[in-house]
Amino acid sequence: MTNNSTERLYRPLLFRLLVLTLLVFGCMLLMQGIATYLVTVTDLLQTEEIAYILNNPTLGTEVDGAWTGIMLLQAFTALGGFVLAPLIYVHFIEKNVENPLVAQTRTSAFLVMLVVLMVLFVVPFISYTAYLNAQMQLPAALSEVESYIQQKEENLKALTIFLTDFPSVTQFLIALVVIAVIPAVGEELLFRGLLQNFLIQHFGRRYHHGAVWLVAVIFSAIHVQFYGFIPRLLLGALFGYLYLWTQNLWYPIVAHFINNGATLLALYLYQQGATSVNLEDSSQVSWWAAFVSLLLTGALVFLFKKRVYLTRE
Repeated sequence: MTNNSTERLYRPLLFRLLVLTLLVFGCMLLMQGIATYLVTVTDLLQTEEIAYILNNPTLGTEVDGAWTGIMLLQAFTALGGFVLAPLIYVHFIEKNVENPLVAQTRTSAFLVMLVVLMVLFVVPFISYTAYLNAQMQLPAALSEVESYIQQKEENLKALTIFLTDFPSVTQFLIALVVIAVIPAVGEELLFRGLLQNFLIQHFGRRYHHGAVWLVAVIFSAIHVQFYGFIPRLLLGALFGYLYLWTQNLWYPIVAHFINNGATLLALYLYQQGATSVNLEDSSQVSWWAAFVSLLLTGALVFLFKKRVYLTRE
C-alpha cells in the first residue's frame, strides 16, 4: 500500500485498530452464527454436539457428520474474521486505503518460484524451533498457568488431529481449502495487508522492522498456541518481509499457502502410507539439518531481496 504523489490523510492508528478489531470479531460471530444454523438445519450436528466436540475432539469420530460440521464452522469463522472484515474496512470505513489484494508491483514468476523454494527449505528449521519451543517451561511460580496452557494445547492438538485425519481424497481437498487457502488469503490480508501497513504509515518507514516483528508477534499470539509460538513468529516475520520488500501481497499469500498446504499434503501421504515422514513429530529433525535449512533459506531470502531491488532500478 504505497502513497500516491498526493499525500494521503489516514485515520489515527488507535481508531483503525479499534474499528478493525470490532469488525474482525463481529464478522467472526456473524459467520459463525450462519455456519451453526447451516450445520443444524442440514442435520449434520445439533448445537449441543458442536460444543461437545470442540471440548472433546478425540470423541468427534463417534459422531456422524462431525468432521464436515466442524470444518464448515472453521471455514465460515475464518472467512468472516480474516476476509470479510478487512474487505469491509477498505471498502466502507477508510476508502482512501487501497485494497491490499490489488498488487502495487508486478508479480514475477521467478520470485514466486523463490518463495515456494524458500518455504519448502525452511521446514526443517521451523520444525526444529517447534521442538525447542515445546521443551520450554514456565517458572515454578506460574505452574497453574502452565497447567492451564498445557490443557488448552492438548485440546487444540486433539482438534487438529481430528480435522487432519483424511480417510478420503475429498476430505483432504476440503481441508486444503479451509486450512490452507482461506488462512493464506485472509490472514495475510489482515495482518500484512492492513495491520503492518497501518503501523508503518503511523510510525514511518524507518521503523519498518519493528512493524514487521510486532505484527508477527500478534499473528503468532492470536493462534493461542504457546508451544508453537516461536516457529509461527518466525514464519510471520518471513511473510512480513516478503510483503515489505515487494508491496505485493500475493508473495506472502503464496508462502502461507505452501507452508500450510505442504504440511497437509505430507500428513495425507503419511496417512496413506506413501511416506514414512511424520511432520507431527518435530523431534525427528536434527540440529545440523535445521542449520543447513537455515543457511539455504537465508540464501534464498537474500536472492529474493536482491532480485526485487534490481527490478526497481
